[in-house]
Amino acid sequence: MSTITKERSTTERTTWVCENCTAETAAVRKRCTECGTSRY
Repeated sequence: MSTITKERSTTERTTWVCENCTAETAAVRKRCTECGTSRY
């Protein structure tokens, strides 16, 4: 089997919306780019 696999689309979304300022942030980031609030 190949060691290179596709990104998990089920666990990784392209963006997530901040609960504090409702700004969209890239899924790879754990903190909001606008206000710095943690994703979790």
